[in-house]
Amino acid sequence: MIEYLWHNMNREKSACLVVSKAALTALLGHTVPFTIFVFGEESMSYIEQTIAPGEHVVYSTRLSSAVIKICVILGTLAGLTFGAGIGALAGGVSTAIATTIAALGIAVIAGWLAMHSSEFAVTNKRVLIKTGILNQRMLEIMLTKVESVEVRQSIFGGLWNYGTLLVGGTGSTKEPFQYIENPLEFRKHIQQQIEENRQAA
Repeated sequence: MIEYLWHNMNREKSACLVVSKAALTALLGHTVPFTIFVFGEESMSYIEQTIAPGEHVVYSTRLSSAVIKICVILGTLAGLTFGAGIGALAGGVSTAIATTIAALGIAVIAGWLAMHSSEFAVTNKRVLIKTGILNQRMLEIMLTKVESVEVRQSIFGGLWNYGTLLVGGTGSTKEPFQYIENPLEFRKHIQQQIEENRQAA
């Protein structure tokens, strides 16, 4: 199985990704007598790098943990499907189980990477959004240019508190960002900050 441990000590974040012997054995195709522990220190975030002098974060959120849940469901289904096929061809239940575990592990890693590579923030001046690892999407829009903020939630989105955020700027189309945690709260802070800036002007 794959485990993720997040430690916050003295304001320094470090991550530990644990890949078990069973998952490694399934991935490599032969018995592996060890477990991989990957430690890493979190580098400066996109939001921290982008903040300008005189600018501060008013509210921030991330992708919902529903991303992990969805990846687990899809990984399990894919693992069971391919595991059954490979098990039938190889003639072994252990091969099918190992394939299922490997697929589940890969799905969890994908979900974890998606969650921790995405950032959403409202500052006193802008809306800042960044998603993706290799294929990155970034949105930086001044609050004075925001024309509309729409939130769409499915039934599961309402239950798990996630949704799709669509931000529309002056002269641009709405940019959709899916699976955002607390989307209604994010929209509320955008609207509140716009109103506060308008009153202060």
